[in-house]
Formats: sequence, structure tokens, C-alpha cells
Amino acid sequence: EQQYEHGEIQAQGPNVFDGYLNLPEKTAEAFTEDGWFRTGDLGFFDSAGCLRLSG
Repeated sequence: EQQYEHGEIQAQGPNVFDGYLNLPEKTAEAFTEDGWFRTGDLGFFDSAGCLRLSG
């Protein structure tokens, strides 16, 4: 069985919201310093290049 590196899934782009209304601390927790949204999910890319959710 092939092993894959699992990691935190992050998203960025025009489809991602800018932050929580009037909650700057929660917004800061939800985004990385370079603007990626932390989805709270874990995943990996399989051998076909598809993103798989794992946790």
C-alpha cells in the first residue's frame, strides 16, 4: 500500500471569504499570515493528483 504525506488543507482565491464580520481575532486564527484560509481538514494528493480528505 502506497503511503502519502497528509497535511492541513488550505484554500485561497476569489471564492474564499475575507474573514468573520467584526471578529478580527477569529479571522486571524482562520488565516495564515500569507492569506490562506485554514479549512480545518486534513488531506493528501493521491497518485492521480486528486485531493483526498482524510480527517
